[in-house]
Amino acid sequence: MYDGLPVNLKRITDHLNQVDKNGIKIFRMKQTYLLFLLPFLHFLFVPNPTVLAQDRTGNIVEYFGKEKIDDIHEGELVHVFDEALVLPLNIIGNRSATFPDHPIFKEFLLHPDKIVKENQVFDVDYLGNEMTWQPLQTDSTSTFQDQRLRSGYLFLEYDSPTEETLIFEGSGHTQVLINGLPQEGDHYDFGWSLIPIRVNKGVNTFVLSSGRFNRMRARLIRPESPVMFTPRDLLLPDLLIEESDRKFLGAVRILNTTNQNISGYSIRCKLGNLSSETPIRTISPRMVQKVPFLIPFDKSIPEGDREIKLELHDPQGNVISTHVITIAVQQGTPQENVHQSCR
Repeated sequence: MYDGLPVNLKRITDHLNQVDKNGIKIFRMKQTYLLFLLPFLHFLFVPNPTVLAQDRTGNIVEYFGKEKIDDIHEGELVHVFDEALVLPLNIIGNRSATFPDHPIFKEFLLHPDKIVKENQVFDVDYLGNEMTWQPLQTDSTSTFQDQRLRSGYLFLEYDSPTEETLIFEGSGHTQVLINGLPQEGDHYDFGWSLIPIRVNKGVNTFVLSSGRFNRMRARLIRPESPVMFTPRDLLLPDLLIEESDRKFLGAVRILNTTNQNISGYSIRCKLGNLSSETPIRTISPRMVQKVPFLIPFDKSIPEGDREIKLELHDPQGNVISTHVITIAVQQGTPQENVHQSCR
């Protein structure tokens, strides 16, 4: 009767089936005891299908991270951070997602020129143990990877020979303080985060908070142009021939690495012999903004993969940045292509 039960559960049922000293089965006790214990025994002895599925397929967010951008199209690679200090954080305190407690950020916000050294004590944890800044180096992929980064902070330094504008490319972190100024990070490690910054002559500091995984990467890029496209995080539709009478929009990110607002710019999009021009809104200084553009399309464009060319024009009509993208032209009803066009 109990052949399919785990060994420990069979022992319990056998015990409950024993008779007392008067030869009467403890039947009522068996029923009550089993009803109470079965949910807990099922949790302990029966494998969790969700856990098994994760073991087989991996974390879906981890798969997203495998699409990480590694190539640089925005300029010249100036510096790759390969040495750092990590602070494992072991504090029981405010865990609010809306108003998180960042004691490390608080320290660097109040003291933007603060420099930390190896084995320097930051504080003590709730057990009375010292929390110290510990050395960490990158692996062969120029990535800081360590379990301490799951809940810790990473401290980086860059000694610049001159004051200049660079792009900070970081990934795997949630937020970063650059010389005491807060910026958003790349929590899921896509490699999409680009932050135009003005580095000072001398030591510049970067403090990164932990992200989704236990890895981070940081690089500095010298921009090839003050204002330009970046191919990271493009948004493109598939063009459906049966819907050629509708408007198709894409979106591309534009970097403004200058210290001034830029306005009066436009994006010209070319597909075959067709062309369209889309004005863009003002972009603030040292900002990356994703902007929409109109894709010209009609039934004269044949099915298949086609190239579209994007041109960024300044207010005088000069082309200051270009980018070529491959886009799919599909034949069929929208219902037949919905799984392809939703990407």
